[in-house]
Amino acid sequence: MNLFFIVLTLWLIPETKNISLEHIERNLLGGKKLHDIGQR
Repeated sequence: MNLFFIVLTLWLIPETKNISLEHIERNLLGGKKLHDIGQR
């Protein structure tokens, strides 16, 4: 079960490392999908 949830989390949670909170907020307010909020 733990392995399943680890894989599920890695698949569903977007990568936001080294991305500013302001950039994430702009992406969200701009209508980007949650999976794409950490992309530049």
